[in-house]
Amino acid sequence: CTARMQFGIDCPGCGLTRSFIHLAHGNLADAWQLQPLSFAIFAYAVFQIPLAILHLRHVQPDWLATSTRWNSIILIALVLALGLRWVWRLLAGDLF
Repeated sequence: CTARMQFGIDCPGCGLTRSFIHLAHGNLADAWQLQPLSFAIFAYAVFQIPLAILHLRHVQPDWLATSTRWNSIILIALVLALGLRWVWRLLAGDLF
């Protein structure tokens, strides 16, 4: 991790890639231990696939506009959650 190399602390998303690999392999406990938010972020990422296909095919069902708005809200919530978890770990001394 560049943040660990440069500053000596984990970044807010530290462990996400390894956690995604564990999720893909069905190792849920290992994924949770690396990054508890990975479950929500993984689900969010998987949900992007059908949305992107619909947008690329220019299919515009009524629910697509609503889901696009919620998509933005959920993304902001996930980024805030990562940041808050990072600050919590930083204050608790878990990042060094």
